Amino acid sequence: MAFWGVLPDLFSFTPAIIWILWQMVIQGTSFADIPRLERLPLEVRNSFLIFRLTNTLYHISHSIVIFSAVFLVAGGFRRLRYRYRQQAPATTVQGTPYGEMAGWLIHIVMDIPTHAKEFYPTPFLWPLLDLKLYGISWATPWVMVLNYSTLVGLFVALRLMGNHRGQGEKDSRGQVL
Repeated sequence: MAFWGVLPDLFSFTPAIIWILWQMVIQGTSFADIPRLERLPLEVRNSFLIFRLTNTLYHISHSIVIFSAVFLVAGGFRRLRYRYRQQAPATTVQGTPYGEMAGWLIHIVMDIPTHAKEFYPTPFLWPLLDLKLYGISWATPWVMVLNYSTLVGLFVALRLMGNHRGQGEKDSRGQVL
């Protein structure tokens, strides 16, 4: 789930990071001379191919529409795999889409209120609509504290639930119910 949670940003920003590293290592450009995406006006930002590519990849990876399509396709492949390779009925749990992919959806939902108008507002309904809600930047100190506190709280809650579940009743095979 953690992989799917970071995938949208990895997908979007890896080409730009590689470009920056190329500029520094191969071209010899100092880090201070590399254009800062967050400081450039939109028209200047769009004059750089790498930033246009990053923007397009951001639209793809931060869309609930695209996530839903990929989720349904993954579920379809999983159903086919279990139906034809293992002869399991299509209605079994093994035939459902991957729950781990929810990390991607959670990433998008968290980005909607935590991205300001100036820096990558989340195009969550792209390509159907170019609707973007302008939130408060996640880099705002109180938002960052709230964000990380919530993540730690969820981790602790999941850990406690996992410990509690391990003490439950066992079935005839000795597996925890």
